[in-house]
Amino acid sequence: MYQLFLRNFNNLLWGNHDKSFKRTVTFNLIARILNFILFFLSLKLTLPYLGTERFGIFSVIISYSLFLSILDLGVGNSLTNRIAINLGDKKALENIISNGLLLLVIQSIFLLLIFLFLFHIININSLFKLSNKVDVNEVYISLLWFIFIFCVSIIGNGILRILYGLQLAYLSYIYNAIGSLTSIIVLFFIANKEAQIHYLILCSFGIPTFFNIFSYLKLKKYIDIKFKVNYGSLVEFTKSIYSQCLFFAFMQLAAAVSSGADLLFVSILLGAESAAEFSILQKISMIITQPLAMYNGALWGVYACLKANDNWPTLSMTFKKAFLKSLFASSILAIGFVITSDKFILLITDNKISIEFSLIIVFSFWVILESCAGCIGVYLNSTNVVREQIITISFFIIVSIILKYYSTKIYGANGLVIAAIVSYLITQGFLYGFIFRKRLFKFQID
Repeated sequence: MYQLFLRNFNNLLWGNHDKSFKRTVTFNLIARILNFILFFLSLKLTLPYLGTERFGIFSVIISYSLFLSILDLGVGNSLTNRIAINLGDKKALENIISNGLLLLVIQSIFLLLIFLFLFHIININSLFKLSNKVDVNEVYISLLWFIFIFCVSIIGNGILRILYGLQLAYLSYIYNAIGSLTSIIVLFFIANKEAQIHYLILCSFGIPTFFNIFSYLKLKKYIDIKFKVNYGSLVEFTKSIYSQCLFFAFMQLAAAVSSGADLLFVSILLGAESAAEFSILQKISMIITQPLAMYNGALWGVYACLKANDNWPTLSMTFKKAFLKSLFASSILAIGFVITSDKFILLITDNKISIEFSLIIVFSFWVILESCAGCIGVYLNSTNVVREQIITISFFIIVSIILKYYSTKIYGANGLVIAAIVSYLITQGFLYGFIFRKRLFKFQID
């Protein structure tokens, strides 16, 4: 009876997915758990000496990595799709991967130069509402360190997307998990010395990023990557991939507007202390959304391969199961989120930070919506649905920015989350759910 239960549970959880998919989800989960531990330890160890405002600055700077991820211009996602389609062609894979990585390196150098220029003209008060207690030089140094690490992360994330296409994403997650574990160990030492913000950024963002780069060593074992510069080949590849990847960049902009830029809105309009409170609640909500995002993200390559083989029955069945699992799991977890969040926050902050219960309530609705939206987004992106997404996301970006800006100014953090929910429902929910439903899906979501 017990063995029968385990088989049924395993089938419910994994379906008929192969071992590569299971390894990807498992190691991604381990890496994310360690990442959560890193955040909450940094909160527990650094909040007492940083204070709420400086911790808010630290959180906001780290959050820039989510918002600025659009600056890879969608190259990483384009590489995933191209590699998945050409899995049986070793020569094509060598060309795609070598040119793709070289293009990402060039982009990173170019971005670094732009950031260094902007760094000299930036006004800190346009990003944070700083009190007289904060050392402005510390903020400038922290931003400079973040710039260098972020540019390196563009390459690391590109390697991750390549491994996704090769159905080997779990290898990158293993390195990421090791990086997070290393960061946790280092954090104990530097927090004991009351390290400044830039050292905390290097520890929590830099170390995992550099370990993710190391997954390149494993990549070379599977594909012979040649970095012989062929100008003609690189130019042709760049033109070809940019014709597709700009669409993915557009989608990443939508993701940034959806949630990645929320701390930016809060820090600019409400200040660093409010950003600290919002970042804690946002991170706790990710305990719900991130595991589901991992699960659905691991299906990207699966969807792309099934579409390439024109296997729509299996594709539709896989998507239906993923959507229903996302809806059910996020709803159950959201209830637990409402019940436990306020007490958990008081516990980990030693009663230094408390969150309004109304904000927790609206966040619970958002995490359900975000989880289901992520499932749909992976399906649409991996199956190259372009026209309908461009129309829908264009409306979403405009409506979301306007509603978030004015709602945050008037109603604070509560208004920002409500604006996110409303803007999604009146744009993506309506257009995907009603106007474009039959075009987007070759099946009905019963």
